Amino acid sequence: MSGAAGLIRFCSRWSWFVEREIGCLAAFVPPGSVCIDAGASYGSYSLPLAHLAGATGQVHSVEPIPASARLLSSFARVCGAANVVVHQAAVGRTGGTGHMSQPRRFGVAVSTRSFLTTGSRGPGANAGFAAQRLVETRVTSIDEIRREHGLTRVDFIKADVEGNELAMLEGARETLAAHRPVLLLEVEQRHVEKYGAQADDLPARLADYGYAMHVLRGGAWQPAARITGAFRNYLFTARESRAARHES
Repeated sequence: MSGAAGLIRFCSRWSWFVEREIGCLAAFVPPGSVCIDAGASYGSYSLPLAHLAGATGQVHSVEPIPASARLLSSFARVCGAANVVVHQAAVGRTGGTGHMSQPRRFGVAVSTRSFLTTGSRGPGANAGFAAQRLVETRVTSIDEIRREHGLTRVDFIKADVEGNELAMLEGARETLAAHRPVLLLEVEQRHVEKYGAQADDLPARLADYGYAMHVLRGGAWQPAARITGAFRNYLFTARESRAARHES
């Protein structure tokens, strides 16, 4: 597993196609951490998180597209990432069933731009794709994953859910209040607006939980006041220290 995770981290520093944030998470994911990767795709975050969490930690990888979930399971098995648990589901406000809108370009599925249609008002930024395919999926929530698997802690949540972040946070209220995990969220106005939201609704909602927002600049996490088009990924940390949380 360390080889695959190391390769991904290396690519995050020197290539354009792997997000830089992947290589800057060690301070937030010590050994033994329990992580949730919502919108896990093929595992570019799941495998490095699994390496950081180690044998005593867990990564619950949630991916609704069947082919992507199968590939992620295969990658985890081949890489020896026994601490990765793959859930073939979408993350939302509550459990149930729904549909993913999977766009297609030149007849090829673009799975990374798939979004949950529940609550959406149209294709939004996906309107430029020539076609889409609806894929039925199970829908779960962060709180349900925590309850179903008896998780006594959740330390880190990464989410790339194509604009459905507010619904995901609604489905994580108990987890946010009880465990105060660090959050890494992809937030873009072009995606959230198809759900009738504004990008700045996210930091405002999380401020109610006592979270502060940061972006990665020059290899370091720095405070950020607003969502802008200059960044896609935003890190949210509870204002109280992690040590204070464990002592309370």
